[in-house]
Amino acid sequence: MPHYTAVVTDDRLLELPRPARERLKPGQVIDIDMPDEPAENDPTLSWLQARIASAPTDQEQVREAEEDLRDLMRNMNANRKVTGERIPFPDVK
Repeated sequence: MPHYTAVVTDDRLLELPRPARERLKPGQVIDIDMPDEPAENDPTLSWLQARIASAPTDQEQVREAEEDLRDLMRNMNANRKVTGERIPFPDVK
């Protein structure tokens, strides 16, 4: 079964069905296990395929997106450190 990890973003959160929007928060890291054989007309698969198709392929855009993600994780770590909460991304410096 293929496994994916994704970070929830504000714009992508708005595209999800209401039950998912109520459970997820921006910046939350989620793990997704996809079945080997998806159901025909599976809306989740269609959504994921659309996200993958819209992902940047230019190496500079990919590098910028990865740096944006690292900035987000560093900021989340800094906020949690100030409040004494668990650091969600201890490997990010």
